[in-house]
Amino acid sequence: MSKKIGHLKVAVCSKNLTHVDSAFSFSRQVVFYDVSYDSIEFIDVARFASPPRRSEAAAAAPKQPNGTGKKGGCCMAEIGGSEVDQLSMRVASLDGCDVMFCVGLNDLAAVRIRDAGVFPVKMEASREIDEVLSSLQWRMNHNPPLWIRRLLGYGNQNSEYRVAVGAV
Repeated sequence: MSKKIGHLKVAVCSKNLTHVDSAFSFSRQVVFYDVSYDSIEFIDVARFASPPRRSEAAAAAPKQPNGTGKKGGCCMAEIGGSEVDQLSMRVASLDGCDVMFCVGLNDLAAVRIRDAGVFPVKMEASREIDEVLSSLQWRMNHNPPLWIRRLLGYGNQNSEYRVAVGAV
């Protein structure tokens, strides 16, 4: 799908397809919408298998000693295996999106999403998808904040326009 001027492709993390109520890394579904200045259109839904729970993943992972830091601290991060594969698959599903709404977002996922060219929005609490999209649309029409202006391409030169003007 090519980028249309004045349109945003929006991804929403949802458990029940009616609310933004899920963390990105554990979302079973990501719902996609096309939001323009005067319309909101459903595009598609991506469904994912449930990621393994931490206890299951920890039981399957080989035991490694934790690093010990000064003053008795230790590093207990476990990154790798199916967790990273799940994250890569979820980030890849956002291809072509401009903005993604979710309730929870860890640092690794936020960096990967940003690197994919998608603006991540972490919400404080669950809200209805219609309410979130209507709010986004209202912001697009009424003095949009800088991040929405950038997504909409404000200030970018349109090459077709320059060719037409240059020919005169």
